[in-house]
Amino acid sequence: DKRRRVVARDALNGKMLWSVVCNASQKSAVCVDGTTLYVVDTSGTLRIIDGKSRKIVSCTLIKKDGILLGFGKSGLIYMTNKVLDAIGAYTTSGRCIWTAPNSLTAFLLGDDDFMLVGERAEPYGHRLALINGKTGKAAWRINITGEPAYLAMLDNNRLYLATNEGLI
Repeated sequence: DKRRRVVARDALNGKMLWSVVCNASQKSAVCVDGTTLYVVDTSGTLRIIDGKSRKIVSCTLIKKDGILLGFGKSGLIYMTNKVLDAIGAYTTSGRCIWTAPNSLTAFLLGDDDFMLVGERAEPYGHRLALINGKTGKAAWRINITGEPAYLAMLDNNRLYLATNEGLI
């Protein structure tokens, strides 16, 4: 069966617990809030799945070519658009709260609705910005050498991030 699904597995033994056919994109994260799952399919439609009943309870077209980055405490979902190089925050009904152009990478940091964004910035090449997930406003921006990597770690107000030219 070649249908795209969301699959729940037992983390200890790998046994499949259940699956839901929903045309899920393997490029997008599956985000969980309690027993509710958020999945963006290959057409950019946000599918909200009730993890208890295993039923799709809502479908909303968010963004063509959208990739889900995460789900914040405030109930906002964060997506990137690989075509436009922009990230944005959306309600689960699909309403756009804000977008940030020229974004290359983005990482949600903890549960505090902040995200670290790697941006394209001429003439410097790249910069990092800490974005408030609720407002889209930058707390700070710094220029960096090299392109930001796709993973970041926040520990006790220290941010660790690799670039293609080493740690910053």
